[in-house]
Amino acid sequence: MSSTEVAGAESYDPPLAKQVVNEVHSVGPRLLHVKNFASDFEMDHIIKQSFQQMRPQMQNTETGVVHELPVNGDPILEAIEERLKSVVPGVGKEREDKFSGDGAETLRVRRYLPDGVGYKGGDYHPPHTDWYERPGMGKDDALLVTLMIYMTSPEEGGQTHFESANDGKGYNFQPVRGDLAVWWSCTKEGKQDMKSMHEAIPVKKGIKWNATRFLYDNVKVCSSEAAKEIMVPKVAFDNVPSTDSMKTMFGTTMPNGVTTGPMGTADSDAEPEDFGDDADFEDEDTPLDEEDSAWHAAFMDTLSHDELKELAELGMSPALNEKMTKFIQKNAGKDEF
Repeated sequence: MSSTEVAGAESYDPPLAKQVVNEVHSVGPRLLHVKNFASDFEMDHIIKQSFQQMRPQMQNTETGVVHELPVNGDPILEAIEERLKSVVPGVGKEREDKFSGDGAETLRVRRYLPDGVGYKGGDYHPPHTDWYERPGMGKDDALLVTLMIYMTSPEEGGQTHFESANDGKGYNFQPVRGDLAVWWSCTKEGKQDMKSMHEAIPVKKGIKWNATRFLYDNVKVCSSEAAKEIMVPKVAFDNVPSTDSMKTMFGTTMPNGVTTGPMGTADSDAEPEDFGDDADFEDEDTPLDEEDSAWHAAFMDTLSHDELKELAELGMSPALNEKMTKFIQKNAGKDEF
């Protein structure tokens, strides 16, 4: 089915086949993996619908360009949404309209460029958990589950790394076009799981695209079990293997109004969008809540003058990423610093 055929359609109903949901880590953190989750057609549709709206998210770290792609009203995206939720049945309730832009009824689409094209060292995302609470969300509501579709297979780097998995040896989700990575940000007891802290390793070669759905719900559903298998499009088993991710749609070109260079991406037309608190450090104009401010201030107090200067000028280096990870792991569970 071509994009032209779907453009005016009121439904999207491709033939489906069973696919296994693999549990790759069962406790602290809980990680799941589904191969051949999305088809080439679906991923190309997501990329086409997002590219010109993509903008830099944060200026003190280089996380590429990103766009919150609305799901409702697009039959292709609605079908993908239903399939994503089938991985963790009964988890995920719709947010109110005011949560639009906070990973609500959207797919968060992101592109990372490699070292040598834009940001020196390659686009990346520093360590953080996706646990996110906000006043007004509802009592005991939080961001509980993250589902990430990898839409390219970068040749080097770009892994989603969980340092605390595998008894502290760490675990990497290797981005493979069409695959789905899933993780819980809470324990089965309904508490924030600090062992779910993860980072996007800098892309050294190739281009990384992903599309992420965040599921918010009451913490009482943290004890839910994932499905053993789900239904995926039959054509996803016939995806064309990615042999050169640099040839992905749009390549290394930038959306209109966005530029890139050794210091990262910049939007010449508007201020960067506010994408909420699921990232570890927010834009300077976005106020941190009380708990996040405490973590932020405590970590900043550990930095030397030279490290603060480096952070201000270049953003989070791998060395600072490692230092922050160790700081949070050491102090997790403490009421004060």
